[in-house]
Amino acid sequence: MKKILSFLDNYLEEALIGLCMGYFALATFTQVLFRFVFQSPLSWTDETARYAFIWMVFIGAAVAVKKNTHIRVDLLELAIKNEKLKEGLRFVNWLIFLAFSTMATIIGISLCIGLFNFPYSSPALELNMFWVFLSLPVGMGLTTLRIIQSMFKTYIRKDQQITAMEEAV
Repeated sequence: MKKILSFLDNYLEEALIGLCMGYFALATFTQVLFRFVFQSPLSWTDETARYAFIWMVFIGAAVAVKKNTHIRVDLLELAIKNEKLKEGLRFVNWLIFLAFSTMATIIGISLCIGLFNFPYSSPALELNMFWVFLSLPVGMGLTTLRIIQSMFKTYIRKDQQITAMEEAV
């Protein structure tokens, strides 16, 4: 059980993004092939590729938090020389990000409940849009989880946070 949890902790988002990216590439290739070679475009490939891309974006937010590569404005942080004040500012940034992702998760759950109770369908496939909008609470829920993990590692276990920029240098 511990190995399974460790695998999920290390590779869950990457595996989901890999599946979505593979499908996105396949659907896009199929669309190009049918549109330009067979002169008969398919409507479902465009629609499902778009939905796979949406899932990739929301799950990718969790990966960015896990790898500490999220884009952030650090102008104020760079201007501050006092390390204690700088550390306090980083903590406040994490709290704001946590509040945002938590609210996005709650709003996404509320939206999905509404879509489940009052469904509407996609234009080409008549797919219940609940499955598309489910990407918001899943992605933001995973992001919230990864923020809590990062905060725990940084402020409880006192691990050093290494950003992608510092790693590249």
